[in-house]
Amino acid sequence: MFSKFLQNTLGDLINSKDGTISLTRLAAVTAHFNAAWAFIYITVEKGFIGELWMIYLGAAIFHAGYDKTLMVTKGAKQNPPQ
Repeated sequence: MFSKFLQNTLGDLINSKDGTISLTRLAAVTAHFNAAWAFIYITVEKGFIGELWMIYLGAAIFHAGYDKTLMVTKGAKQNPPQ
């Protein structure tokens, strides 16, 4: 029941290639969502802190790069060119 709600709501963010929910993607989306709201809350409460946002953006960019690299390397190993 809840998994259908997640699939309908989040769609491509958490679905794997075979259409099932990817728990790894769900964990990443949840972590990014929570981090973004935490940084927004801190900004509203204490004002803009540039260094804090640089840390957040650095972590987000690193994680996106890591995910893409992992996807390319694992995808190449699982589906060799024919």
